[in-house]
Amino acid sequence: MTGRSLEPADLSVMPCHSARGLADVARRWGYGCDVDAADDDAPLAEGVLSTLELSCGVRVCATDLVATRDNERAGIIARTLTIVLVLDGDPIRYALDGGQEQIFWPGRAAMVTVAGDARLSGRHRRGERSRSLVLQANPRDMDDDALGAHVAGRLAETALAPLRIGDRLQALAHDLMAAHQAGPVARLLAESCALELLARGLAAEQSADGAVHPRDASRVLRVRDKLIAAPAEDHRLDDLAHLAGMSVSSLKAKFPRVVGQSVFDFLRSQRLEHARRGLEREGWTVKQAAHFVGYAHPSNFAAAYRRKFGSPPRDARGA
Repeated sequence: MTGRSLEPADLSVMPCHSARGLADVARRWGYGCDVDAADDDAPLAEGVLSTLELSCGVRVCATDLVATRDNERAGIIARTLTIVLVLDGDPIRYALDGGQEQIFWPGRAAMVTVAGDARLSGRHRRGERSRSLVLQANPRDMDDDALGAHVAGRLAETALAPLRIGDRLQALAHDLMAAHQAGPVARLLAESCALELLARGLAAEQSADGAVHPRDASRVLRVRDKLIAAPAEDHRLDDLAHLAGMSVSSLKAKFPRVVGQSVFDFLRSQRLEHARRGLEREGWTVKQAAHFVGYAHPSNFAAAYRRKFGSPPRDARGA
């Protein structure tokens, strides 16, 4: 295979999205897209959707969107390997080939392998915000023949499996989300991040909870749901372990394998996401946001918020 030069047209950034616009993006990626919308030109979401085709043969789609109405989007995916990372916001619901719907919470990732044409659908509710990154690798488009052959070998069956997402994958994803500018340096950064993300995804365990008995996984999810429902409470490991019906050490060991983060990393993420929604949608002050999500000191809240989102909480007010 020969390398392809990258022209500015390879980078596409869209500020808002109708059914017709989303279908156009899908066609450029080589698959069909159906959206349950009466008006193809009416906006379904607001925000930014960026797509980038890299010379290594990997496509990248970065989104930071808020749904403006309930909708379901579905696409027919050809023989490809796709990695989906949900970084921030509300959970995303996916179903592959009419199978059971799976919910991907922020901080989760999945690998979708498609042996032949498969239908991937997702449901989105009005007001939900999602910040996600999608990498798509088609073996026939890859410049590295050995890597293309390895990817092809992973496409023996159509499946959607969770991926473990650690700090390094998170950092790579955030770098890729930022590397959307034109120019050779930005493209080099995007290419290096995409290739490492693909490599780490291929090397990772296919299942984040594969070593956890389904009964224990269900108990862990009970704790996760408690943290989501009441992020501001003063949660203690002893109480959470009692809720799960297991020891503290078992909960600490099994929670990351099921959820992808430690108990308190997940709780911190939920608190900050809840705070951002309050700042953006409810007009909370920074002091109110800190109080409502369980921070005793607004300065500690502001520092944690900046570390997660890259900007101070005051910038989110009225966004």
